[in-house]
Amino acid sequence: MDLHGYQVLVWVLSSVLITGFVAFALTTAYLRRRRLRGTMRFNMEEFITARSQIGALRLGWSFFAGALGAWVISGPPSYTASGFNYGAGAIGLVMYSLASGLPVIMVALAGNVIRRKVPHVLSLTDFMGWRFGWAAKTYVVLLCLFNMSIACLAEYTTIGTLFGTYLGTKSWVINIIVGATTMIYTAYGGLYISILTDQVQGIAVTLLFAFCVIYVAADFRYPLPTPFPGDCCGSAGCTENPMGFCLAGTNKPGYSSIFVMPASLFTATVFSEAMWQRAWASSDRKALLKGSILGCTGIVLVVFFVGLCGILAAWGGQITATTDYNLYFFAALGAINENNNIDKWIGVIVILLAVGMNMSAVDSLQNGLTAGISSHLLKGRPVSWTKLAVLIINVPLIVLGARPGGLDLKVLDLFLLANMICCTSAIPVLSGLAECLHRFIGGASMIFSCVFPIFCTSWYGVDYFYRNWDTIRVAAAYGYDCTTVPVVTPDMSAEDAAAAQSYIDTCSGAKYQTDSFGSAMNYTWMGNGYAWDFFLVPLGVSIGSLILCGVLNAALQRWWKQPAVLGFTAPATHPHLYPSEPQDKVSEGSTDGEEAKGRSSQEEFDGKPSGSFITKSEGPAPTAAEPVQA
Repeated sequence: MDLHGYQVLVWVLSSVLITGFVAFALTTAYLRRRRLRGTMRFNMEEFITARSQIGALRLGWSFFAGALGAWVISGPPSYTASGFNYGAGAIGLVMYSLASGLPVIMVALAGNVIRRKVPHVLSLTDFMGWRFGWAAKTYVVLLCLFNMSIACLAEYTTIGTLFGTYLGTKSWVINIIVGATTMIYTAYGGLYISILTDQVQGIAVTLLFAFCVIYVAADFRYPLPTPFPGDCCGSAGCTENPMGFCLAGTNKPGYSSIFVMPASLFTATVFSEAMWQRAWASSDRKALLKGSILGCTGIVLVVFFVGLCGILAAWGGQITATTDYNLYFFAALGAINENNNIDKWIGVIVILLAVGMNMSAVDSLQNGLTAGISSHLLKGRPVSWTKLAVLIINVPLIVLGARPGGLDLKVLDLFLLANMICCTSAIPVLSGLAECLHRFIGGASMIFSCVFPIFCTSWYGVDYFYRNWDTIRVAAAYGYDCTTVPVVTPDMSAEDAAAAQSYIDTCSGAKYQTDSFGSAMNYTWMGNGYAWDFFLVPLGVSIGSLILCGVLNAALQRWWKQPAVLGFTAPATHPHLYPSEPQDKVSEGSTDGEEAKGRSSQEEFDGKPSGSFITKSEGPAPTAAEPVQA
């Protein structure tokens, strides 16, 4: 089958798959509304939390499908199998796999703590407002929106690459279709329907992945050099290893992954409302914990398999200088040609797999964006305002994900930026869970401990860049003159075009041609190759800042009897605040304008949103929440 035939086949099957998911979501949402009309208020809280309605099995599928997006097709293979001292090899494979799944369990454990403290919490940022105050809540919600937007951009970039580069069609078309369809059914059904759709999408993804595993086991017959290549040279002059692979992972990226992968993925998960929403939706503590374990297991297995395929492709000589780094998985399947286009039927299966994962991840992120915006920035406003805000955020992400004008976005670089920013702030945010720190860490202390590491990391990165300029300037090590880069033209022969493209790819890796401040900042936040020291600095400084603030506050309380710098070293902003309403009281606003019927035995909120609190001088905090009636 030629390229045009594959294009027609993929688009037809993708349309059927997308239509099926959307039809299931809309039909299920409609039937549920009819069944529960008069017994449940379909308002803001129900829309973004699906409070206490989801059991363990559905939670497991939702964690699995929501965490595994199309990024899995691109991220793990390029992380393990990139050449020239960038790929982390087998060590990186193990750490990437474990660190992708275990944060789900962390969310479950922390989510149970938050539910016990503030039973009617709508989002992580709601808890931040209760614990640290308005300013800290604003900072956290902005960081959550940034992190989820980067994750969404990575999704659009991956699916855009598959349909644009690999399939050879317009990448923006699939981005618009996925973005629009997921927004339609999430806007109509909310989190509950998104979780039900995750279950269907998760089952479909599992079946397709099982097929890929069987295919690789049966078809991968490329000669593998023996022993396992351990030559980790970092220049183009390696005769035995011209691509510079280090498949054992015995290099800086490999050893760095032991610390970097847990640090980056755990902290990034902290700022993903898409994951925290499952904690509010779980029926009880046991269901949440069991669901997180199920989801974690599935995530680890899938990431390990795809990352292993990247190593197999490099080991078997299937990755060349012209292979797009977002498409290494297809090289292991033998389903990619020298032009990075599809040339085997198994590629169709993988694209369908990517579409299913892309939809499940994007709808989860859109629900997370909705939770973050509606619980703070647009609190008290109709939920239609939030839906419009989510649409506005998605538009530029869809455009950038289509890689306009030759924009070269690498999924790993996008995640590197988000993960490093999250590393600066995750520990101060999680410190809000510790009761013993309430007297010593206030809102301003928390913000200082988040912002100061950003400046320190930038300072460290710029200094590192200037001190190691000769090493970082990759072009000099490769022996290429990147001041004049060739251009691939249609009239070139296939050999000349491949040679020119190889030259271009090499020079694109050597993007730091001048030792400017802009290049230094770019290297610090998007080009350090997941080096361990660039993650240790923000984590270490944030922990040190917390200790400094806590010790200073304790000293001031002991010797001055009261804080001298209000807010910065003051005790927790709200150390004794408890919810003003039980959990089953819900916030104002309706997703469809229906008259609120609710429970006749309960009063309305008198205009108060569910996030309002009162101060009580004594008495224990609520420890249990009444489930939403269904």
